[in-house]
Amino acid sequence: MDNMDIVAYDGAKAVTIWSDEGWAPIGATGEVEKDSPAYLAAAVAWLYRCNRIAANAVASIPFDIVRVKDNQVVDSTADWQNKLEIMPHPEKTMWLIASAQGLSGKAYFLKAANSSGYLKKLRYLSPGSVRFELKDDGSFVFKRKVGNQDVAFPPAVDQDEAASRAKESIAYLWMPDPDVELGPPLKFPGKAALAAAGVVANLDTALQGYFQRGMIKVTAFSVPANTPPGEKERFENKVRSFLSGVRNSFRTIFLRADKITPVIMGEGLGEMQNNTLVTEKREDMAAAYGIPFSKLLSSAVGGLGGSGVVESDDRDLIMDCALPWWKDIARELNRQVFEPMGYRMVERHETMELFQAVERSRSDALVNYVNAFSTEPELAAAWAEVLGLKIPPEAERIIQAYIQKKEQRRAEMSPLRQGASPGPGAAADDLRRWQRKALKRVGQPCEFVSERIPAAVNLEIARSLPDCGDEGAVRALFAGYIDGAG
Repeated sequence: MDNMDIVAYDGAKAVTIWSDEGWAPIGATGEVEKDSPAYLAAAVAWLYRCNRIAANAVASIPFDIVRVKDNQVVDSTADWQNKLEIMPHPEKTMWLIASAQGLSGKAYFLKAANSSGYLKKLRYLSPGSVRFELKDDGSFVFKRKVGNQDVAFPPAVDQDEAASRAKESIAYLWMPDPDVELGPPLKFPGKAALAAAGVVANLDTALQGYFQRGMIKVTAFSVPANTPPGEKERFENKVRSFLSGVRNSFRTIFLRADKITPVIMGEGLGEMQNNTLVTEKREDMAAAYGIPFSKLLSSAVGGLGGSGVVESDDRDLIMDCALPWWKDIARELNRQVFEPMGYRMVERHETMELFQAVERSRSDALVNYVNAFSTEPELAAAWAEVLGLKIPPEAERIIQAYIQKKEQRRAEMSPLRQGASPGPGAAADDLRRWQRKALKRVGQPCEFVSERIPAAVNLEIARSLPDCGDEGAVRALFAGYIDGAG
């Protein structure tokens, strides 16, 4: 091929490969820096989804606004009234902060006060519109374009924890970074996911280019060395006009030439579908944000373990990612915004339905444990050790006292068991009737007249019934007496 010229065709232009003419870097220009996390979040759907999942999780954490001096709740996301008049949409505010921090490590708010120093407005600022400037004396300011001018704003709270008294200041929320003493962080989730997102973005761009070329691999054509320049140009134009674009992907081109040899230089669709690589990079992006990977696979998670996996991953997302993130955001909002006003934010994640279900399960398990110890305490204590349930010494003393009390009840009921009643088990029958009556009015007084139940036992049960909060407690109360009288 030494005596031949090489013409390269990429589906968009045909150029001699020895020249740089026509080649340009892939990418777009705009306000966002190319290959930055914000740029790739718009170009890579998986990074965009990771950022949204994390921001949604942070925004879902319920919280109260409490007064510092008396810990009195003045507002709550359960029934938000915007009592302080600076945060009309709390979920949106927290979402914007988490989303901005995820992609840039920082978020900013403009604090605007009236002449009396009372905060009237808290306005979100795009993180790219604010510049941090550190002065020689260790103080710092923020610069922001207002019209055609750079305007300096003091920080809401300086490095000495002194709150600004200026009418306008900027609250700054930087993600913690052990390598930065003062200023925006060098490390944040979007940056950690940057390399993985870049690989996926380049694969997407390569696939897009492949389809733009009419699904034709990048190809070089070798032509005889003595081919006139005009013939080469006509050849290039013909290839371009006949094969460019998806609509021409199946067209046939006939060329008149003594010898034209195609040389495949690029990859096709099959080679570019590297599923293992793409999956690894998607997992890297999820790991950078602390998101369980199954959260990115909501359409297929049913086959990965069903609802149990979903619930477990939901809890992990809140506990390992969203809640620590929320606390860091709230710490800065409290320090720079709410505490100077005499208030603070307090999270209430335990009120979320996800955790309420867990609490209900724990409550049901507790009721089962109580019932087991109420009916057969010796057997329950033995099984607790088998099941790995460690009983604290104080609880063990209570159990032993209960066992002794139960034996005492047996002794009190023994005359009935020995025939003092109209028939064997008659007291037990009355106790069961009383129990059925009590189950219909749980938590309320419930008297029962019976000549078969000893007066002391009758009085003890009657006094205990109003303290029984549910059916399980009522059954547990009667269990020992029925067992002793049966």
